[in-house]
Amino acid sequence: MLLIKEHCLLLCPHYLVSNIMKVLMLAPYVTILSRPELSRNKTGFGYMVQDIANSVGEKASVDVLVSDSVGDGFQEGNVHYLARSYWELLRNIHNCISPKVLFSILKKYKMERGTVLRMIYYWLISGYYNRIISRGNYDVVHIHGCNFSNEIWMKVCEKQHVKYVITLHALNSFSDTVIMEPAGKQYERDFFEIVSRGDINVSVISTGMKEKIERANGTTNCKNIYVVCNSFTERAINDTDASDEIKDKYGIPKDAKVILYAGNISDNKNQKQLVRAFDELPSSISKNTYVLFCGQDNTGDDSFKDLVKKSSYSNHFILCGGIDRNQMPKYFTASDCVVLLSVAEGFGLSLVEGMSFGKPCLSFCDIDAYKDIYTPTAMIGVDERSDVKVAEGITSLLTTSWDEAAIKEYSKKFNSGQMTDNYINLYNSIN
Repeated sequence: MLLIKEHCLLLCPHYLVSNIMKVLMLAPYVTILSRPELSRNKTGFGYMVQDIANSVGEKASVDVLVSDSVGDGFQEGNVHYLARSYWELLRNIHNCISPKVLFSILKKYKMERGTVLRMIYYWLISGYYNRIISRGNYDVVHIHGCNFSNEIWMKVCEKQHVKYVITLHALNSFSDTVIMEPAGKQYERDFFEIVSRGDINVSVISTGMKEKIERANGTTNCKNIYVVCNSFTERAINDTDASDEIKDKYGIPKDAKVILYAGNISDNKNQKQLVRAFDELPSSISKNTYVLFCGQDNTGDDSFKDLVKKSSYSNHFILCGGIDRNQMPKYFTASDCVVLLSVAEGFGLSLVEGMSFGKPCLSFCDIDAYKDIYTPTAMIGVDERSDVKVAEGITSLLTTSWDEAAIKEYSKKFNSGQMTDNYINLYNSIN
């Protein structure tokens, strides 16, 4: 494992590096809609990994290796995506790490059968990863996500004597609403225990995530846990008629207030609570307010649709389905505000994306990124997870006079340039 000798990470935009750095990013998947093999998983994680890679690629040479799909190598923006094929797996099988690593983790955790097969596959491609890293002359390997495969990727990096950092995009083991096999949640907790001892360099996307890991392991101020907040990707539009276009598309009155709720529908994203809270709103507000739910329904049943149908305001809830991210600026433009009521949320990108369009937002005060995101200039925090308190917050959100220009200015705190500098500084600070 990597041990930290110095901890002097200066997360500021004026810290520059003189040499072009070579970075290899490893991820189970990314989301690139123009590539069929990489468009199956349309998630915040998939989009964010791609955004981070492209952002860092503005100041470094970035290669990305995706483990859970096969395909040719290609260039996308500032990033080179390396080829993945079964042929590469076979011709490099002699370079695989010791099978003891695989047997050890299979023995320790009672994984589901599909996970066991996936782990065998990860071990088989470790030979290809070994070759890529040995020939790539990388300064750092940047691993995205926390799952069993990390054990293999870390061993490959250690074998090649290259430093690495792991970015955690969420804390899956802290919430019952996050769907994950029990063994996976136990692995995450065990991983955090090792991290808390200072043995692995990790970055998290919010201050709350860092604090939660520390509390769970009885530690404070872990210097090997770095906070690098996510950024929004600027996708401004010049279409002044976007608001009318969206309202016309969904039959929303021109003078109505519109709430945007972006994210795949699930128990964790908690869209159901907004539907319930609508009954607690003053009628003067609810009768002229509509909600755009933008995201695929991942509930696995009709529970959300049934809840909407049973609501006395059912015609005010519009299920837009999955929306191409390039079309999302129209939805932000057409909305008056953004709401996110997640049970567990590592960051809450839709909130700062809304701010970049001058839209105020609302979330619970206990989401991990609340300390990083909150400002009275642009946000209302709800300190109790009740429908009544949510309704009170929405009432304030829709009746407060907000300064659109000030909100846009505040959102620059989360621009991609700032995130890029923070990651470059992080790479330089670890040993």
